[in-house]
Amino acid sequence: MRKPMNKIKTPHFYFKAIGFKSAKLVQFGNVELVKGHNQEDYGEKNDCTIISIATLIEYLIERTEDFEIIYKTVVANINPKWLYSGDVYGTIPLFINCILNRNLQYFGLEEFKSKHNYIKSLGYDNQNIIKLLDNGVPVIINLSGNNKDYYKNHTVLIIGYLIYKDQYGAKKILMKVYDNWSSKVRYLDYNCIPKISSINYITKSNK
Repeated sequence: MRKPMNKIKTPHFYFKAIGFKSAKLVQFGNVELVKGHNQEDYGEKNDCTIISIATLIEYLIERTEDFEIIYKTVVANINPKWLYSGDVYGTIPLFINCILNRNLQYFGLEEFKSKHNYIKSLGYDNQNIIKLLDNGVPVIINLSGNNKDYYKNHTVLIIGYLIYKDQYGAKKILMKVYDNWSSKVRYLDYNCIPKISSINYITKSNK
């Protein structure tokens, strides 16, 4: 999980680098009160998915537990059958949903359940993500595909979005993320998300 060369720290410098001129912000949304964390401060080197899940849990329980305790609990609740290996390859994307559901139950969040969608433009699109964010739901996204090292084989937590238009009316969507390599907000160009990717999010349980 190498850090991408084109990691976006600010929209202004990114737009300048790609030639997206006279960008005007036309729409935005944020999930408030989500705190970012640096995975180097906790656990194993490939724990980006676990940090994203723990950050989501921390948000849902309104920070009533220390984050390190939440992180360790998430790891302890992983079934060996889910093939987690934080020091080798991290988390298998197919089991993110299982890990999240197990921990929702453990932390007394039975009113929620985890759902997932696979493959960009087939299982989900930008409107799905924007609708979730507008409803106060952070989105865990795993970027598995060949996307020129743009967070390749990495998981980040989406907490908001910015939609810009340039002088010709072309649109650019940036997702606000915690990339787990910093506790600060970074940005993910929706167009750079690979087709081979997945999103995991929570909905109200029907129980």
